[in-house]
Amino acid sequence: MELTDGQRRIVEHAGGRLRVVGGAGTGKTTALLARYRRLVVPVPQGRPQAGGARPSSVLVLCRSRVAAGRFGDAVLPDLAGGFDSLPITTFFGLAFDLVSRHAGPVTLLTGAEQRHIVGRLLAAENPDDWPTLGHLLGRQALVGEVADGLLVLAGQGWCHPTDEARSRAVDARPAPWPELAAFAGRYRRALAADAQVDAAELLSRAAELLADPVVAAIERARLDHVLVDDYEAATPAMSAILDRLAGERAHGGPVVEVVVAGNPDGAAGGFADADRHRMARLAADAEVDLGTHSFRRPSPPALVATRHPSLEPEAVAGELLAARQAGVAWSDMAVLVRRPRHRVRAVTRALARHGIPARAPAAVVVGDDPVVGSVVDMLRWVGGDDSALHRLLVSPLSDLDAIEARRVRRGARITGTPLDADPRLAALVVLRRDLVAGVATSTPAELAFQVWQRALGHLVEPDPDADPGSDDVVLDGLVAFLDALQREAGRNPGHRLADLLAVLDDDGGSPADPWRIDSAAAGPGADAVTITSILQAGGREWHTVVIAGCVEGELPAMSNRNRLFDPEVGNGRNPPGVAERRRLILAEERRLFAQACSRATSRLVATAGPEPGVLLSRFVEGWEPAEVRTPAPPGRAPTFRRPTVNPVPIVSETGLTLSATQLDTYDDCPLRYAYRYGLRVRDEGGVRADLGSLVHEVLAGFLHPDAAGGRPHTHETLMAMGEEMWRHDIARYRPQVDEARRDFFAMLDTWWQFEGHGPLAPVVIDTERSFDIEIGAAKVGAAEIGAAEIGGVALRLRGSIDRVDLVERPDGGPGIRIVDYKTGKREPRPGETQDNIQLAVYHLAATRDPELAAIGPVTQLRLLFVRSMRTFEQEVTAGHAETTERRILAAAGSIRAEQFEPSVDANCRWCSFQRLCPIQPEGREVVSSWP
Repeated sequence: MELTDGQRRIVEHAGGRLRVVGGAGTGKTTALLARYRRLVVPVPQGRPQAGGARPSSVLVLCRSRVAAGRFGDAVLPDLAGGFDSLPITTFFGLAFDLVSRHAGPVTLLTGAEQRHIVGRLLAAENPDDWPTLGHLLGRQALVGEVADGLLVLAGQGWCHPTDEARSRAVDARPAPWPELAAFAGRYRRALAADAQVDAAELLSRAAELLADPVVAAIERARLDHVLVDDYEAATPAMSAILDRLAGERAHGGPVVEVVVAGNPDGAAGGFADADRHRMARLAADAEVDLGTHSFRRPSPPALVATRHPSLEPEAVAGELLAARQAGVAWSDMAVLVRRPRHRVRAVTRALARHGIPARAPAAVVVGDDPVVGSVVDMLRWVGGDDSALHRLLVSPLSDLDAIEARRVRRGARITGTPLDADPRLAALVVLRRDLVAGVATSTPAELAFQVWQRALGHLVEPDPDADPGSDDVVLDGLVAFLDALQREAGRNPGHRLADLLAVLDDDGGSPADPWRIDSAAAGPGADAVTITSILQAGGREWHTVVIAGCVEGELPAMSNRNRLFDPEVGNGRNPPGVAERRRLILAEERRLFAQACSRATSRLVATAGPEPGVLLSRFVEGWEPAEVRTPAPPGRAPTFRRPTVNPVPIVSETGLTLSATQLDTYDDCPLRYAYRYGLRVRDEGGVRADLGSLVHEVLAGFLHPDAAGGRPHTHETLMAMGEEMWRHDIARYRPQVDEARRDFFAMLDTWWQFEGHGPLAPVVIDTERSFDIEIGAAKVGAAEIGAAEIGGVALRLRGSIDRVDLVERPDGGPGIRIVDYKTGKREPRPGETQDNIQLAVYHLAATRDPELAAIGPVTQLRLLFVRSMRTFEQEVTAGHAETTERRILAAAGSIRAEQFEPSVDANCRWCSFQRLCPIQPEGREVVSSWP
């Protein structure tokens, strides 16, 4: 590979400390690789500088373990001969090695473990030791704040004033938060008692050890060269480690030659107050600037925007499948997300549905995997959480289906016996008993493996109907989970089930542990798509990069939370105001997004699925829109029905007669109209419909001007009429009859209380007033409505109005109010009443009725919900009748043309034709041999 002039200067640099700066993709890592080969690979004599340095004397510090692994894989084929070590690692790996060799073995805590220990210590704290924050002790939110504050203290080198030895070692000043610093001393002593350190403390202790001249001399004697990549986000402790490791000769030159590379403008995120300006302030004897011209030249970025968040994972899968068809390996693709816990689960599900192999953060995938979830629930049950048994009933560990599980629960509730006493759960009970016996001596990995071995073996049995490779997908999460537990057992052999359960539910409130990478993302060899966070993508590159979740609130994530222990205070600066803080956060988010974009070498795609009220990310507003590639659903191809040829027209040649109910049905769902009124497929009315008819009959008879046979207009008369009209055959079963009877009389009583008497009692002109009018043949007002026929068919409108009231118009004259009773529970949403076709039809019929027209115009149109006595009005507008007649003519024309497509916005809950509807799952469950 041909190197640029700047890269050759890096490779050939001799003497002093060299600082290499350059943008993303400018070849910094390539130059470090070439320098490493020049240093350790023997070359023929006569060259400007012969190689041959011991590989163990060249220390390489990378951004992450993945980057270190890639660096080692790149140089290993060029190494010859034997060597005792290959120090290609991270700052955390170097610090762990230093502390372990010079201060004794230690255990490095994960972020979840650190928060667990902080919470345990805070629970035992004396409020008097927290003068200003003592009232917050016991709150879970304080645990996260204190855990983060401890990292800030350790990362910046603060200490408690009484910690004299530590103060001399790190040259630290008293901390700005005395109560936190005092707790930090107690926290450090608790960790020291168990030989544990957190990530920030590990770096700080390594820097302290190198401050000892004896330790520093021993370490410098082992090294000749140090190469550092991606140094831009180094913490103060990392800088101290590098400075003290390099050392100084008497004449001012470094003992160890150091080449440090980084992108000063590319630092984003970081750990424990990483400073993005640290690269620019790094002391160096020489500098090489590689500029900003990137060797990664992706095509113009594309934006794939879907209509809904649920469609975005499918769009991600479509982009990856398209890249695969173009010849790109799975391992050369990546999906980057801002918040893994919010996005990764949906993406991994979509990729698994389409057979796309993927490596995702195990901690995220595990929480949503049903197989792993069942293992975790069994471990929780073993640990004493009896509520986990309820979830185990419907898990892969149980042989029960959903119906049988409900029966088990119901039986235990009725009899009052423990759930685990049911004989159908005997196998689970025996497994739990055996696991409980081994809790004290077995690691969580051993317990989980027993669960897998004894209760989940059926998952690997071949299924002749399953897609090839589906078993592997089912077990991917379980394999990752068991591997993670096994590594944890090797790291902490003394940990038992209680330790695992204490940290298993960590909510991920703190950033991911920077010293580690998720095992699933770091697995070697497998050809799989990488799914990871943008923060963990630094120092890596892929042919195709998909950035998912490009919406406001996620990219950028404008969190403006004030922290109790602000790093700005730790730096001796005043915390910024709200506006300045937002500006700083936005600038950080822009750097983070730029880092994500710089990871692609060929194709860069952003996906977004904004839900209503959420905006597209400002970072991608100018990107070129691309077509959404939604892959075909997995499994068998869908079954298609043959189009039905019907020689008999739906509409009779003698004419078309419609009602308000028929028009309302067609307006809701044309397919339901076709079944009910076109094909005459009559469904059972049901209790709900019959109950509504009874209420209508009683109110019509009670309110009719000639009603009640001279009986008084009283509550007793209303209830007596209800008893006379009540039918005990309204429902098939006695409980239904009793419930319907209660609802029936409750609605009558509610109506009486609100409208039956007193000043709100209506002046009723008529009830159940029938009408039969011709549509399209007459003028309404001064407007001509069109032909009297629809495709040669006469059109008539028939029906009856529930109630006609006499009201006073605003100008004092008489007017008419149309009232339509509703006995259902579903009330219209805002705006629906104005489009209600039934009220509009009744208005048109009343307008055409000579007797009603003689009384006065229709001024009010009302839906009255008898259960709640809530009313919903339809405004009578200018040209109301003409508009209604046009709507009826349009609907009649569509019916005549047999336009009966199902509506996705229909009220499907009470529809009797779901098994015949193609948009319902029941309607698609057909068997056909065509073709």
